[in-house]
Amino acid sequence: MRIISGIYKSRKIKTPPNGSEIRPSKDSTRETVFNILSNYISFEKFICIDLFAGTGSYGIECLSRGARMCYFVDKSINILKENISLLNINDIAVIKRMDAVKFLQVFENNKNKYLVFADPPYEFNKYENLIRNVSNLNSIFVLEHSNKFDNENLDIKPFIFKKIGFTRISIYNFLKKINQ
Repeated sequence: MRIISGIYKSRKIKTPPNGSEIRPSKDSTRETVFNILSNYISFEKFICIDLFAGTGSYGIECLSRGARMCYFVDKSINILKENISLLNINDIAVIKRMDAVKFLQVFENNKNKYLVFADPPYEFNKYENLIRNVSNLNSIFVLEHSNKFDNENLDIKPFIFKKIGFTRISIYNFLKKINQ
């Protein structure tokens, strides 16, 4: 797995062994997401939150593109810690070993702008709760999910929806200010 762009461009990060419960996002999926985001935001204006971080690929990519710092949240943090150390970004990375939804419930929300990524396990079934908790942040929220999650039944709709094979990307705009 590689970093696509920015100051860590082409650097490789560690991935879990086959059979691991961590399922990293494909490079091509992340590249599509960041190409979309690049048309809407300047990464330097955001603090990143990488929920269900796994390897940390979304958050590291965001830091590589200039985000001020990143919170990495996951129950399993071994590979994540290795990748943070490998890139020597301990000073701009905060690792939280906890449930992603619980993190959002205790996270101290302030006036910062957040770029939030979530790539939960495919068996995850608390999408509505996750989306509602993220909607409380002044944020752009990128949700990677399988085709089993149908966001049509929710009252909160993404402003961008993209199909990439069996993967779906829903991007929500929860920014409180019009000027992004």
